[in-house]
Amino acid sequence: MTYLIYITFLAFIFRFFRELEDETVRKPERNWAFKPNSEQGWTAKWQYPLQEYQPRWYHFGLKPKHKERFPFSSTLLVPFTDAEHFYQFVQTISLLISVALVGMGGYGITILGYYIASWIVSLGAFSLGLMVAQVVKEKIKTIN
Repeated sequence: MTYLIYITFLAFIFRFFRELEDETVRKPERNWAFKPNSEQGWTAKWQYPLQEYQPRWYHFGLKPKHKERFPFSSTLLVPFTDAEHFYQFVQTISLLISVALVGMGGYGITILGYYIASWIVSLGAFSLGLMVAQVVKEKIKTIN
């Protein structure tokens, strides 16, 4: 039963960070960088001012648009460059943990009907978390 509370909470986190990401897309000035190198957050993964791509061994055949600011800043470590990518990372992690919890919800019971019921209840909990986050977002919008 407690896993349903966790799933609801994780769905809330997912939706909340989805809204934060949307804000950074609609208003680029809100896309702050962890370590700013210009006025625009999206430039945090590139060497600034923008420079030509320089091949590195860790690109594994991929060719980034520009020279990276630090190793893996345009691939593996991109969630730690600016707000938009960090919000996307939190959304993905919350969704993956929720799916893992759904799978663990009916552990030890192999009856197919119970397993399906576990998924339905878990999806209901996830939907509830999304709805609560939507209401909170609308309330926050009226305050601002």
